[in-house]
Amino acid sequence: MLHRKCAVPASIIYQTRMERGITRAQLMTETGRPIVATATLLLGLSLAAADVAVEHTGRIQRGRLLAESGVWTFRTELGKPLALDQLSHVRFDATPVPLPKAPLRWALRLPNQQRVSGSLIRADEKSVVFVTSWGQKATLGRELLQGIEQATDALPIVHDDFETLSKSWRIKGKATLNQERPFFGKSSLRFDQFGQSAALDWPALPSGTIRLFFDAPAIPANARWTVGVMLESNGEAGPALLIDQAGYSGASVKQTFGVVQATPGWHLLCIEIESERVRLFVDDHCLGQTTVPANEAIKGIRIVADGKENAKVWIDELFVTRRLPLLPTPQAIKDHDMVWLEHGEQLFGRIVAADAESVSLDAKFGKRTMAWAQLRGIFFALQKESAPAAEPEITFRPGPGFPLDCLRAKLLRWDDAKLIVQHGLFGEIAIERGRLDKIRFAAK
Repeated sequence: MLHRKCAVPASIIYQTRMERGITRAQLMTETGRPIVATATLLLGLSLAAADVAVEHTGRIQRGRLLAESGVWTFRTELGKPLALDQLSHVRFDATPVPLPKAPLRWALRLPNQQRVSGSLIRADEKSVVFVTSWGQKATLGRELLQGIEQATDALPIVHDDFETLSKSWRIKGKATLNQERPFFGKSSLRFDQFGQSAALDWPALPSGTIRLFFDAPAIPANARWTVGVMLESNGEAGPALLIDQAGYSGASVKQTFGVVQATPGWHLLCIEIESERVRLFVDDHCLGQTTVPANEAIKGIRIVADGKENAKVWIDELFVTRRLPLLPTPQAIKDHDMVWLEHGEQLFGRIVAADAESVSLDAKFGKRTMAWAQLRGIFFALQKESAPAAEPEITFRPGPGFPLDCLRAKLLRWDDAKLIVQHGLFGEIAIERGRLDKIRFAAK
């Protein structure tokens, strides 16, 4: 993100929002400080993006991290090459984050403070099968891992992967499961006629997050879909995503940030509820925000085709979580696995099995199976401490709205807009430039 700043007239900011929407990074900037914005963020000027390098002396350089003839250097804007051993770290521009290749429900904890978000398939007493955010299915020995946590500081209250059609949905108009366009898994739920609708209730959610993937490849002029939340007080529709030919926009909100142009493929709707405020996001763009009364809560979701023409829309991977207060992560201990409960309690024993629904712990009090909806995470018995890694520390964004992941890996090359690295457990990995946050180099 360019640090050269310019004062932007309010009328230009408003026009730009209405045409393009704003990103999470912009929203944080604008709500946290006076409206003084960078040219690239709000005006979309054709300025070349640059990385930022910080030397060990603290001196800041702008330029590009490059692999030139097999040698990694940072070339400044003035063309001066800097060797990596001169640098503390390189930070990358904040840009809208691409979608993950798998649902981000858990995070693997690895030695040397590494973290990888993705989906847990199963675990037993010897190994863990996990799908990473970049779509790699990996089977890892348990002795190589420290544990598995919820991907965010939240617990699930609803998850539907649409592999089967739950009877909890109230569906009108014969929406059906379809294998033509799954986001993850084998099927998704397809709507294809105006007048169709689907609604789902859950326990009142005063603070949390609703995530739902949708694909609307072509919306005719007279077709329109709304995906909105239902309020506990009256059951009526609250803030909603509006999908029509113009694109994606916020509805039933006090403040809107324009329309995001519709593009083919899957998109992520995220509705965040916190501190009496509701925000709507599509991918990494904020569409609008509104306030709700202190005693109000979200009780469900409703999807409605309220236009006058047929259009096909697919939805997949609904995931609703309730926010938890932050707690320090407990330390693993020798000879015993540990289960970390919602309020911070810890149970010790041997974790004999785990999957996407529950964890089985064999302890002195007997064998107990606990749902993930009760657990912040699980940790495996402490292994021999590994030596500090010499590889660079790479932090990256696994998906819109999620905490940073971290890997220590060897830099190999750039492949178009992807950084190719070699990791000790996952092998060769391609990380899109749009995901990169920082590369920190080991001190010598």
